[in-house]
Amino acid sequence: MPDYFRMLSFVEGWIRTNLYIDDQSDRQLVNEILKAEKRDLLDVWIKKVGTEKKIKAVSFVSTHHDYPVEGSEKDETLVRVNLFIYIRKTAAGQELDLNRTFARFGSKELQERVTESDKLQDLWAERKAIRGFKSNLDGLLEFSCRMNTTKEEEKQMERYPDMNHGLYKIILKDYQRQTIHWMIKEERSKGGMYRHFFTKSRFEDNSPYWFSPFFKMLWLERPPTVHGGVLCEEMGLGKTIEILSLVNSNPSPPVKSQYWAEDELTKSKAKRYPTKGNAHHCANILGGAVGHRDRKMVQEETQDAVVLWKSA
Repeated sequence: MPDYFRMLSFVEGWIRTNLYIDDQSDRQLVNEILKAEKRDLLDVWIKKVGTEKKIKAVSFVSTHHDYPVEGSEKDETLVRVNLFIYIRKTAAGQELDLNRTFARFGSKELQERVTESDKLQDLWAERKAIRGFKSNLDGLLEFSCRMNTTKEEEKQMERYPDMNHGLYKIILKDYQRQTIHWMIKEERSKGGMYRHFFTKSRFEDNSPYWFSPFFKMLWLERPPTVHGGVLCEEMGLGKTIEILSLVNSNPSPPVKSQYWAEDELTKSKAKRYPTKGNAHHCANILGGAVGHRDRKMVQEETQDAVVLWKSA
């Protein structure tokens, strides 16, 4: 192998014939990079930085035995190389199966997210064996459920000034407190919901990038900041109570007048009209009943924070 730089695709044949990769993890890493390079998503250069002589015992199968027998020794040359990976801009937004690569060269946080992603399949099998859910959409929702709160979450929930979140004549259940805390956290989070999927890191030139080991996708621009989420619970578990608690404990910030704001997805500007209210969306036929029930559950001083939105 020459000492100067060469494109990795030019030496692919050498890697698979005259050369072999000594470390198994490095072999998987290089194969991953080669696949991405074949799709023209990145360019890789290599440079030899040193060599080392290595003596390796040669095993062979004797004609008198059906198991390997230690034989002679042969000299091998261990070549150390540096890989220089250049990801093309066209790779952004495409499926990029480079989890091992980003785990090796990314930030510590990104390495942890890749490990978390790699364990998802085993976690699915483990929970499926315990809970017995099916491999469908209902099973996916069941898999996502967390039956217990962590000690850190319990400490955070105890810090709320009102543990009943503005409601009276109602005692919240533990799972409802967990849901309310999750919704408040999602609305207040600086990074928004995309923080669960994309992790920020930096290239060698210090330019930022965001990679998702779950979606196997690279973004060169910061993901849009989207707050909130979707509350998916069975009928009768108290979604209305939880939403009212969220309205009371995390009201919208005061804004005095209308203003212009840029949409992070379309990049177009639109006029925004501030309101103190929060929408509670329900079917038109249930509007009057739900509105009367909601006003009975919310304390008088917080009633103006609830706006009933009747669907047409």
